[in-house]
Amino acid sequence: MALDKRIKEKINSIMESKPHIGMDELVEIVKEYAPKPDTDKLINQEYRRMAQRIMSGYKDEKGVRDCFSVKADNGNEYVNVSRTTEKADLQKVRQQLSKKYRGLNKSLRKIDVREQILDGQLSMDIEADQKRRQINE
Repeated sequence: MALDKRIKEKINSIMESKPHIGMDELVEIVKEYAPKPDTDKLINQEYRRMAQRIMSGYKDEKGVRDCFSVKADNGNEYVNVSRTTEKADLQKVRQQLSKKYRGLNKSLRKIDVREQILDGQLSMDIEADQKRRQINE
């Protein structure tokens, strides 16, 4: 089911004028426009979340995560990178982690620029230039 576009429009409108929004406020906006969810579906989602939390906490003796979810023919499956004998499994996990890494690095660079602006190290002209580049990406 597609998300009602009014939800995103209202949230975007708020975020254009405020630097923060609380989760409770977001939930109220969603409740206003979204249909009531299916109870059975919610129960299954909660079980999936519990299973995901268990698997994300599966770590080696040094505290490094061992299991990662990857797309499979029949949905998602978890790969234990310390135990797999399939190089393709490792490549799937590497691709997934690399994509997340690149996205996080872009966000970190954006934060660095904003901190410099707030510290007065960069002019507002540079901020405007950054916005133009983000729009073009």
